[in-house]
Amino acid sequence: MRAIIAGGGIGGLTTALMLHARGIDCQVYEQSPEIRELGVGINTLPHAIRELKEVGLLDRLDAVAIRTGELIYMNRFGQEVWREPRGLDAGHDVPQFSIHRGALQGVIYQAVLDRFDEPVVATSRRVGFLEQDDEGVTVQLFDRAGNHVATDRGDVLIGADGIHSNLRATLFPDEGPPTWNGAMLWRGATEWPSFLTGRSMIIAGGMSAKAVVYPIANAPSAAPRLTNWAIVAKVGRPGTPPPRREDWSRPGRIDELLPHIARFAIPHVDVAALIAATAEFWEYPMCDRDPLSRWSHGRVTLLGDAAHPMYPVGSNGASQAILDARALADALAAGADPVQGLERYERERLPMTADVVRSNRTGGPEGIIDVVERLAPEGFDDVDSVLAYADREAIVRGYARTAGFAVASHTRPNEKERTMTETELAGVTRADRGIDDLSWNILGQTYVPKHVSERLFAWHATFPAETFVPPHIHPTQDELVHVLDGELVIVLGDGEAAARAGDVVRLPMGQPHGIFNRSGATATCLFAVAPTRKLFDLFEAIHGLEEQAPEAVVALAAQHEVEFLPPDE
Repeated sequence: MRAIIAGGGIGGLTTALMLHARGIDCQVYEQSPEIRELGVGINTLPHAIRELKEVGLLDRLDAVAIRTGELIYMNRFGQEVWREPRGLDAGHDVPQFSIHRGALQGVIYQAVLDRFDEPVVATSRRVGFLEQDDEGVTVQLFDRAGNHVATDRGDVLIGADGIHSNLRATLFPDEGPPTWNGAMLWRGATEWPSFLTGRSMIIAGGMSAKAVVYPIANAPSAAPRLTNWAIVAKVGRPGTPPPRREDWSRPGRIDELLPHIARFAIPHVDVAALIAATAEFWEYPMCDRDPLSRWSHGRVTLLGDAAHPMYPVGSNGASQAILDARALADALAAGADPVQGLERYERERLPMTADVVRSNRTGGPEGIIDVVERLAPEGFDDVDSVLAYADREAIVRGYARTAGFAVASHTRPNEKERTMTETELAGVTRADRGIDDLSWNILGQTYVPKHVSERLFAWHATFPAETFVPPHIHPTQDELVHVLDGELVIVLGDGEAAARAGDVVRLPMGQPHGIFNRSGATATCLFAVAPTRKLFDLFEAIHGLEEQAPEAVVALAAQHEVEFLPPDE
């Protein structure tokens, strides 16, 4: 198999690495004249870093980034609204990295140069016209002046060419430009003295304007380090055209930024002085696009910002592109049919990224300070009296689950600290515990989620005697059942068989199956489903019903891609 990748940014280059690791040949075309380390700071979340670790980049990233240790949300007066550990400090098995965007791209690009026997990145090449048939896809390549310079052919074409994707415009010619939400983002980075832990990230403000500050490079404890800052403020009406075209490398204007700086009083960092010390900074109108109903058209698909451009909220833009790359490479490597591989990739990634796009529109995890500002615009004496701890936690934790990087809740400050023992390792969920203390009643059974990640949802189920899951179909999910004790009857297709303690049953996607406890005693088992999101959300919705009437459960299931079969006459 051979893949053609349009775009040499983080998403396109990571895709090349992932394909190479699976023995799939590829060629990357980048329309810029060179791969340059542009931009300012970004955060890359643990679920994305885990994928880069799998292709051997963790040490290289450690050399150019800083391991984020904590995130603090404040109002514009510097009063703390929420504080939480991040990365390894939060219990993940890999770090969260604060890093210069160009440095991240540079690490990935160098790995591409090192690992391929022949050069696979061609610059000053834009993928233009394309034509596909039963055997492959042919693309016409143009230089920056618009001259046709070459033709190439592959088994699949991957559009990783950003928010202004030429391929997306080809597939969706009537879509129109990105939508602006009326906010402008200014970003810069300069050397600055360490603050707080030296690995702290601050997000302050609310609905009208926010300030973000965090270091993006290591340095001796007392030395200045490269520090990233961002200011975002409402300057126009949502839905109107932005004052200037979306471009990550457009220089900002200090006269437009200055009026928004004075509103912030962050006790740990002099934001005004930090910005004044920055020789050059950039602006970007906060734009995204509506989620698509499909990415793949035969042998052509989209990835990263070309597939799901989102507001830069919650540290998810680059992270989601990296996750796309892993899922796409896995899907193509899973079978000989490239078209089915692209469809499999789309089924896994499109619903989750659409959820992140929509969540970012409402502020994502930063909605916590939006709500507090709305309730207490002039500050507060006690944040709990403004917004209860549980409500604040729900905003932050809910986003982490949506974006796929949740860990179990951390202990509330000032409460008894949780001690870590050799039997309580980070990333291990104890057999007698679940996630975030969730427990659902589903059709008379008790379900306790045990693990929720990018690619796996697992839960413990208790089946009292005579309870059952009616026959149903998962069109997009494989399911495994490990019987722990008792006996269950598994109906699969037209047959059925008893499954006893120790048995593992595979319930393939697209095949009707039901689960019955006819033993007269309680049975327990562990379920695992991949991919995850829709079934997790379905269980929450069913648990929330006042009455789990059959018609209500069936209707909810249909919304989450689970199809219950009608009962036998």
